[in-house]
Amino acid sequence: MKSKELFKLQALKFKHQLMGDQQDLPEGSPQWMADVDPGADSTRNICALISIPLFEEIERLSNVLSMSKRRLVELALRDLAVSANESIESVGLTNVTCNVIGSVPVEEA
Repeated sequence: MKSKELFKLQALKFKHQLMGDQQDLPEGSPQWMADVDPGADSTRNICALISIPLFEEIERLSNVLSMSKRRLVELALRDLAVSANESIESVGLTNVTCNVIGSVPVEEA
């Protein structure tokens, strides 16, 4: 490991100790962005079939990163929600719900 990589690793470990699971979120961010590990009463199950190669990659990454698959998926879904909301806002729509506009048909990949 290069010294620069080792320094970065140690700095990130130190940052994690100081901040724990706190995040630098913009002021007024929705609560779902702040909820890092909600309790059992405030969780829902998302079940989806994925391809075996994708599952194996997620399993490999969770082992390499020493993270549970649940945590890895939660972080990925949070990033997806942020990205999707940014896309919706970029076309001039804000505070839109499915009840207001319905759903947009998309082709399955």
